[in-house]
Amino acid sequence: MSPAISVIIPTCDRPEALAQCLRALIPPPVIVREIIVCDDGSDDRTRRLIEAQFPDVRRLSGPRRGPGANRNTAARAAAGEWFVFVDDDCIPRPGFLEACGHAIHSVGESGGKAVFSGKTLATGGTAGSLLWEAPGYAGKGLPPSCNFAIRSDIFAKSGGFDERYR
Repeated sequence: MSPAISVIIPTCDRPEALAQCLRALIPPPVIVREIIVCDDGSDDRTRRLIEAQFPDVRRLSGPRRGPGANRNTAARAAAGEWFVFVDDDCIPRPGFLEACGHAIHSVGESGGKAVFSGKTLATGGTAGSLLWEAPGYAGKGLPPSCNFAIRSDIFAKSGGFDERYR
């Protein structure tokens, strides 16, 4: 049996993007124990969105100290043996979580890697925006924080994300 996954989605004042992300992840496969949205926003639009459209998603209030602290807050509350981090402006392809589950199961059997990520494509954006300037990720080297999985014990030992980055 494969270990349970906690999907962690940090967000801050982007309920429209978050809704697209969540629609791509729901319904989650059985291996997903929970989907946690950690909301660092300045208003209650995200809370209203989750209550109205995604009642099975767990929403936490973020610490309002930046993306690292927001991700760490969700990770401390997560119960899965693996964390899958997905940013609110990512739209996972169909089968994304199933593929994560398969990869986790595969590495679990071999005693292999404790961190992995998939291909990430930056699309859209306007000149001067992060999406315009951000490169895609082909799955080699250090993964971007928007699309990776890590065993929860390794995440805890690493100390999590650097909270000095605001």
